[in-house]
Amino acid sequence: MDMYLRHYFDPNFDYQSLRPTPAGQGDTDCYNLGYVQNVVKGQILAELVPLAEVEEPLPRFILKEAVLPQGANTRIDPAHPQYLLADANGYVFYYQDKIVVKRLLNVRTDVSFQTGNIFFVGDTVVHKDVKAGFSVQANNVLVHGIVEGGEVRARKDLKVEGGARGGAGNRCLLDSSGSLRVTFAEKIEMRSRGKLLVDNFSAHSSIYVAGDLIIEGMLIGGTCHAARHILVKGNAGNRTGAPTGVHLGYDPHLMRRKEQFEKRLGVLTERISHYEEKLPEVAKHASKMERRAAEAERETDKLKKAEYMEDRIGEIYDGVICGITQWGIYVELPNTVEGLIHVSSLAGDYFYYDEEACEMVGKESGVSYKLGQRVTVQVKGVDRLARTVDFVFPEGETGLPE
Repeated sequence: MDMYLRHYFDPNFDYQSLRPTPAGQGDTDCYNLGYVQNVVKGQILAELVPLAEVEEPLPRFILKEAVLPQGANTRIDPAHPQYLLADANGYVFYYQDKIVVKRLLNVRTDVSFQTGNIFFVGDTVVHKDVKAGFSVQANNVLVHGIVEGGEVRARKDLKVEGGARGGAGNRCLLDSSGSLRVTFAEKIEMRSRGKLLVDNFSAHSSIYVAGDLIIEGMLIGGTCHAARHILVKGNAGNRTGAPTGVHLGYDPHLMRRKEQFEKRLGVLTERISHYEEKLPEVAKHASKMERRAAEAERETDKLKKAEYMEDRIGEIYDGVICGITQWGIYVELPNTVEGLIHVSSLAGDYFYYDEEACEMVGKESGVSYKLGQRVTVQVKGVDRLARTVDFVFPEGETGLPE
C-alpha cells in the first residue's frame, strides 16, 4: 500500500527567500520574517499516512515503502512508529532527502532586513553585525561583528567580539542570563545575571551585573550596578565632567526597576504639571462650550414649539402665568409651550405693572394678574424667526376663571 509523508513543518522553507508578512490594517512587517523553523525535543515532525486519506498529495512525498526519512537529531516514536520526532531543540530542514534537526544556528550575514529578527531555541552564531532596530534571542549567543543599535538576548552566555554601540536615537541592549563579554561598550545598556567582562572600555553606558564587573580599560560616564565586585583597570571618570556612577552591594536588577519607576514617575509628574497649567483654560473653554450647547438646545426647543403652534392659531388653551413684566404676561401651557400676552393686548382697561407686588393691575377695574394664576388664552400668532408665540385673552374675557 502506498503511503504519504505528512509534514508538520514547511518542507519547502527557504531562509534565503524570506518575504515581509502582512501585519493587519494594510501594514507590512519587515522585521519578523521567520528566519528559522524552530522545533523542540519530542515535537512531531512528520507522519506516515495512507495515500488514500490525502486529498491533494504532492508526488515527491508519495512513498512506495513505509520508511520515514530519519536524519540527524530525529527519532521514530517507539509507541507510534508512524511518527518522526525531534530528538533535540533546534531548527528543522531537509538535507540529502533526510529530515534533520540542527542544534546550532549560523547566521552568516548581517542581522538586518535580509534576515529579520532572529528567535532560536538553541545556540546561535552571528558571523557579521546586528544592525539597528533588529534583535537576536537564543540560548548561547556569539556575535563576531558589532551590535550597532540592536538587541541581543541570551538565555545562557553572550559574547560580542566586535563590540556594541548605541546612540543617534538607536537603543542598544545586551542581556544575558549567564555571563556576558564584550570588546567595548558605548552608549548601550548591559544586563548580566552572571559575570560581565569588557575587554576594552565602557563609555556612557548603563550596566547591571548580578556577579562581578571587570572593565579592562576605562570607565567613562554612565552608571554601574554590581551586586559583588567592580574592577576597573583603567581610569574611572573623565575630565569632561560626564557623571560616572558606581553602585555596589544592591541587587542590580531591582535597582534597574527602581530607575525605571523613577523615570516613569518623572514623566507622569511633568504631565501632571502640564495639565495643571492647562486645566483653568480647559475648564473655562469647557464651561463656555457647555453654555453654548445649553443655549443652542433652548433655541432649538423654542423653534420646535413655535413650529408646533403654527398650525394651532386661534385655538384656546388653559395655562398658568409663569412671568410678569412691564410689557406683558407670560403664560405656560400644559404642553410646556410658553407665550406672551402683550400689555397692549389687554383690553377694557389701562393695565400697569406693579413691580413690588409683581402683578399686572387694571387701573379702573382693579383686575390683577399674579404669578401662578390659571388663565384661559387664545393663540394669536407665531414668529418662527424670533421663536416666539403670542397669546391673547379670548375676546370679551379677562381669561380668569369665574
